[in-house]
Amino acid sequence: MFMDMDFLLSKDFSFQDLRNLEYLRHEKIFRLRGFKNLAGMKNINSSLNYINQYNVMTKVTLKGNAITIKGDLPGIGNAAPDFTFVKPDLSEDTLYGQGNNIKVIIAVPSLDTSVCALETRQFNQKLASETGVTGIVVSKDLPFAMRRFCETEGIANVTSGSDFRSSEFVQKYNTEIMEGGMKGLSARAIIVVDQKNIVRYTELVPEIASEPDYDHVLKAIDALK
Repeated sequence: MFMDMDFLLSKDFSFQDLRNLEYLRHEKIFRLRGFKNLAGMKNINSSLNYINQYNVMTKVTLKGNAITIKGDLPGIGNAAPDFTFVKPDLSEDTLYGQGNNIKVIIAVPSLDTSVCALETRQFNQKLASETGVTGIVVSKDLPFAMRRFCETEGIANVTSGSDFRSSEFVQKYNTEIMEGGMKGLSARAIIVVDQKNIVRYTELVPEIASEPDYDHVLKAIDALK
């Protein structure tokens, strides 16, 4: 659950367990997990001081294990960075090349995993009835593999875009995983970009093995129509 910082700072909290508390601060999501020595703190300011003292970083997790990514997603209200991706036929396209459509960037580590495959099928179904909306599934998979997956699964309502050639997406959107066995791949994220290429919604999925919040994404799309 995400909480507004003004609300948190106006309350007096007695923390029994902060391991699952999530909150927003300066447009960054801090995930407090496993800090059992925080249990005796009486208010949120004490927690913030602890975070600042020990430089707790924003990280995603993979099956519960913390993983560092390159940085924060582009801020809401900012121009979405343009990036080049490779289509299944090996030609190149760009985000801005999608014209005046609403763009839904669906960043996944690899279509050759069950969660990424499920997420792609879900967006293919959910975006089928959306007019003026382009979904782009971005991963480091080779275009051949992405084409094979889409043909096998009947994916026709979202575009597959490989980031293998230039890594522009993971670099510009800061989703690159920086350590572990998945180093170099993209974390799981959603970015909704409006008709004028302004970022209107972002979601960095905290646990890579989990799906994004589809309902929130669809609400963000509807708000732009």
